[in-house]
Amino acid sequence: MLNPAKAFTPAKVIEDPERFAGRQRELDEIADALQIEGGHMMIYGNRGIGKSSLAHQMMLMAQGHESILCRLTHRPIVPLDFVPVYLQCEDSITNVDEIIVRLLTTHDALADWIPFKVSRVSAEQGGQLGVNLKIISTKASTKTAVEEIQETITPDVRATFNNALKNVLDLKLGESGILIVIDEFDRVQDRSGLASLMKSLDPRVKIALVGVSTNVPELMVDHESVARQLTGGCIKTEPMTAMEIDDLFNRAELILDNQITFPNTTRNYIASLAKGHPFLVHMLGLNSTIAALRAGHSAVSQESAEAALNDIAVKGTAPIQEGMYKDAVAHSYTREVVLKEFALVDDEEIRTTPVYARIAQKLGMQDQNAISVYMGQLASDKYGRVLEKTRERYYRFRDSLFKAYAASRPFLLQPGNNEVDDE
Repeated sequence: MLNPAKAFTPAKVIEDPERFAGRQRELDEIADALQIEGGHMMIYGNRGIGKSSLAHQMMLMAQGHESILCRLTHRPIVPLDFVPVYLQCEDSITNVDEIIVRLLTTHDALADWIPFKVSRVSAEQGGQLGVNLKIISTKASTKTAVEEIQETITPDVRATFNNALKNVLDLKLGESGILIVIDEFDRVQDRSGLASLMKSLDPRVKIALVGVSTNVPELMVDHESVARQLTGGCIKTEPMTAMEIDDLFNRAELILDNQITFPNTTRNYIASLAKGHPFLVHMLGLNSTIAALRAGHSAVSQESAEAALNDIAVKGTAPIQEGMYKDAVAHSYTREVVLKEFALVDDEEIRTTPVYARIAQKLGMQDQNAISVYMGQLASDKYGRVLEKTRERYYRFRDSLFKAYAASRPFLLQPGNNEVDDE
C-alpha cells in the first residue's frame, strides 16, 4: 500500500540522503569547512528552511559516508573521519555551561565515550548555575568483578569537558577528530562565553552551531573573538530554488515507486506557495498526495493541492503558524488584508508605499495613513509582533516561514468583519 508519509515528512528531520533534495552549494561549503583544521562552523537561516536536515547530512559527510560524498562537486582532499556528537537544545538549556553538562551526560553525545560517568547533582546556587558532577570510575577488583568507586566533586565544568574530549581523541575513534553539532542553538537564552570555549578546544575538535538567524552576530553574540576560526565555516541556508524543489518531487516519485506523479502545474503551484521553505513543500506535498489518493487519482493535480491547502487551514496541520495567524488577524478583516498583502511581497525588506496603495485600492480606503494603524498593531505584542519596522517606511516579517504561510493561507474572515478592540 502506498504511504505518502514515506515521501513527505513535514514533522521530521530528513536523515536519509536519498530523501534529501538539492542544497548543492551548502553541501560543497560544508565539505570545505570540514577540511579546515581548527575551524568551527555555523549553519544558519530562517525557520523551516531545512537547517537541521542539512546538519544531519553534514554528520554523515563528516563520517565519510559515500551516499552524501558522491553528491559533492569536488571530493574532499583528505578523507573525512570524524566522531559525530549531536545535541538538540531546548528551552531548559539556558546558557553555555548547561550545554556542556548535557554533552557530558547525554548518551547520544559524549557520555558513551568517556571513561567516567558524569551525573548532575545540583543546580541553582546563589542565583547562578552551580554544577556538581559525580565522577564514577571503574576498576577490576578481581578477575570477574568490577568495583565502582564514586567520588562527588565540584570541578570546573569546562576543564572536565576538555578532559573528556581528550579522552575521546586518545581513543582514536576518528582520524579527523570530533565534530560537535549543537542544533537549535538560538533557543539558548544566554549564548555568551561560547567563543572563549571554542578557542580553548583542541584543533581536532570542531563545533558546528545550527540555529535560526539572518546573520552570524544574531546567532553568536561574541563571534568577533573567533572570527578567524569561523572563516569559511559560516553556511547560510537559503530558500530552496525551483530546481531544488523539482528534485524533491522527483525523489518523492521514486520513493512512491512512480505510482504517484506530480505534474509541472502542481509542482509550480506548490513551489509558489512554499516560497522556498521545504517544510511547506513537504506539508503541501503530503496533504495533496492524500487528497489525490482519496479521489482515486495517480497524478496529483493542482485541484488536489488547492483542496489540501484548505484542509491544512481547517485541520490545523501547521499549529504554530496557524496560531500566529489567528493571533495576528484576531477579528479584523482589514488587518488580515494588510497582513496578506505584505506577505505576498517577495522582498525580505518591504517598502510600505506601494503596498499601502494596493491595500487602499482593494479596501476602497481614501486615507492611506489609516493603514499605518493596522501596521502598528501587527508590530505590537498584542497581535504577536509578526512584523517589525526596519527603517522609515520599511518593514519585514520576523519569521519568513510564517510569511510564506500567511501568503498561502485562505482568508479566515469575510469583508465586513472588523474587531471592536482596534487600538
